[in-house]
Amino acid sequence: MARKPQKPVIPAAPDSPVTPTPPPPPKKRSRLIYIIGAIVLLFICGSIINLFTDDAADEPTAEVADQPAATDEPAEEAQAPEATEPPAPTDTPEPTNTPEPTNPPEPTDTPAPPTPTLEPGEALRAAVAEALGDSNREVERLVRVEDENGRIEVDWAINDNLTENLTQAGAQLDATEILRAVAESGYDFDFVLMRGTFPLVDQLGNVKETKVVELFFSRQLVDQINWDNFLHANIYDVADSAEIHPTFVRQ
Repeated sequence: MARKPQKPVIPAAPDSPVTPTPPPPPKKRSRLIYIIGAIVLLFICGSIINLFTDDAADEPTAEVADQPAATDEPAEEAQAPEATEPPAPTDTPEPTNTPEPTNPPEPTDTPAPPTPTLEPGEALRAAVAEALGDSNREVERLVRVEDENGRIEVDWAINDNLTENLTQAGAQLDATEILRAVAESGYDFDFVLMRGTFPLVDQLGNVKETKVVELFFSRQLVDQINWDNFLHANIYDVADSAEIHPTFVRQ
């Protein structure tokens, strides 16, 4: 049988200290190595994931960046429109003769609105009221106008005036205007009876509206009066009959 070779024995150096062999590492060191390796592995995995994430985020940006480039072509085309030929000139129409202005029709007279038709008695009262005018006292100016079978009766209130003489003259003028209004109204009558009133003071001091003038005129007499030259101061004298209160007799 062959012999196993023996290891040479190295003699120890003289006076050299003997170094002790280090003890084996504890088991905790191997756990620490595992933890460090796991952390490194997680770091590497995270880096790989971030790399793919960054690539995916860069793709839309690149597409958006490409869009303006796509719109550049229409803008360039709009900047340089093709030249169009000018339209051919059209023939100018010849001017037509302007028609001569026509004269407007002459305005026609607008007919006046028809006046309401009054009954004969109402028309007579309206004529007498217009002749007398308004009252200057607190009484009605024209009291009554009546026709009884051609007999016209008129009662009126004599207006007051500054003096007694002017009041008397006013009564004569009233009688003249009433008789003329009846004569010119065209109303058919036989005679006219007029009574004028005025406030007088009696013996007891009381004021009372009193009849002071009463005149009677026949139709035959009225037809003979020329109203253009007639004087109202003669109205009492020409009457067929006249009753005048003393206070209204002019001196």
